[in-house]
Amino acid sequence: MGRRGEGGLTPREEDYLEALLIIEEEGGGRPARLRDVSRLLGVRMPSAVQMLRSLSQRGLVSYERYGWIELTPEGRRIARDVYRRHVVLKRFLSEFLGVEEEEAAREACSMEHYLDEDTLNRFIRFLEFFEACSEVEPLWLLGFRRFSEEGRLPWFCGKPPEEKLAGLEIVPMNRLGEGDRAVVVEVGDPSLLDLVAPGWVIRVVEVGDGFLRVEVGGERREVPAEAAGLVRVAVVASG
Repeated sequence: MGRRGEGGLTPREEDYLEALLIIEEEGGGRPARLRDVSRLLGVRMPSAVQMLRSLSQRGLVSYERYGWIELTPEGRRIARDVYRRHVVLKRFLSEFLGVEEEEAAREACSMEHYLDEDTLNRFIRFLEFFEACSEVEPLWLLGFRRFSEEGRLPWFCGKPPEEKLAGLEIVPMNRLGEGDRAVVVEVGDPSLLDLVAPGWVIRVVEVGDGFLRVEVGGERREVPAEAAGLVRVAVVASG
């Protein structure tokens, strides 16, 4: 059974309020018109008119036929709450579960109406924790995405910490080739910790004259070849 919003709003009613907020923000503050709502929600204008009249009677929108449609302060508050749910869920689905962007948006639109506040806050706290405590893409997330695609557990699962790197080739980072993936094991010079740090997963995207360009969590960084010789890595996959 779906979660009823404040005032007993249905998921569809919440969709309309959220749509009005999105149209307004994308239009630089300009209120929505009926055709905007109809187009965004994929509904016929007569259906949109009926819903907007109902929301107007409940004090959530200000609407006159064929005129501008504006959210009231209460309608805006509810719309922002629904949109916040959507953003959090879409991000979790796309960034952590690897769901394709458009599909994540559709799924988030369905799910956003059915989470209670405590569950939503746990999603938010998880994302905030991840952002604050993980500067780059962690090994477990990389492994999970591969497991989702291939159905095979990564090499490090089910092993105690001291065995996770057992059997892998440990080499200086400057011996990696283009396309190689590796886990940073040890950094011999503390001044390099702004570039790479133990536990980070790196991928070499270019080996140049006197430097390596590596990708770390979607960000590219250039490491001098001499400095890379002071970093020891465990080779996970060869390019």
